[in-house]
Order: sequence, then structure tokens, then C-alpha cells
Amino acid sequence: MAAGQALRNLAIAAPPALALNAAVVAWARPLAPDFILLSYGVVLFWTLVGAAGIVLVHGLLARRGPGAVARIWKWVALALGLTVLPDLAMLLIGQVFPGQTVGAVWVLILLHATCAGAVMATSPLWRPKP
Repeated sequence: MAAGQALRNLAIAAPPALALNAAVVAWARPLAPDFILLSYGVVLFWTLVGAAGIVLVHGLLARRGPGAVARIWKWVALALGLTVLPDLAMLLIGQVFPGQTVGAVWVLILLHATCAGAVMATSPLWRPKP
């Protein structure tokens, strides 16, 4: 996949993920108003990074031959599992950041899933070619 195509795919897949995660932050912000990781800037930045990661990994898989769509689901599931490990560590360790609450950390985990789900649901990468 060429860089231009990757950017077009990201331009289609990222906005729904950004909008969904912004809505989750608006809903969850009262749970921990001082928790920096639930601020719009942090959440939207990492949502964009996650969406770009999915698009780039798909591009790399597509270069390796057919079956990229089937393989991307496995990679996204693996990445989702790995990205929640720091959040789970925060639950086990206790207060790591000012304003951190158990509910806020669970919202962080939800944000990982909503980003991956929104990108996987809306990306043109996995639609059949006409």
C-alpha cells in the first residue's frame, strides 16, 4: 500500500474513532476531572496513534500477500491486549497519576477498545474491492 493510500485510509478510519473517544471522554471526565490521561488532548492524540498503527500494520501485512484482512484481526486483538497492560498495572499498583481512580482506569481500557472497534468497523481496507 502506497503512503498516499495509507493516508486516505487513515483519513476515513480515524474520524469515527476520534469522535467516539471524544464522546467517551465527555461522559467519563466527571469520574476523575484531574486525571490527565482522560483529557481530550491525550485521548485524541493516542486515538490517532492507534488508528494509524492499525492502518500501517494492515499495509505491511498486505505486502506479504493475500489474507491481510484475516491477519489484521489477529494483530489488532494482540495489540489491544498489549495496550491495556499498562492500564491494568495502574489498577494493581494503585495511584500512579494525580486524580487517578479505578473507574477512570477502566475508562482508559474502554478507550482502547472503542478506538480499535471504530477503526475496524469503518476502514475501507477490509471492504471487498469492486
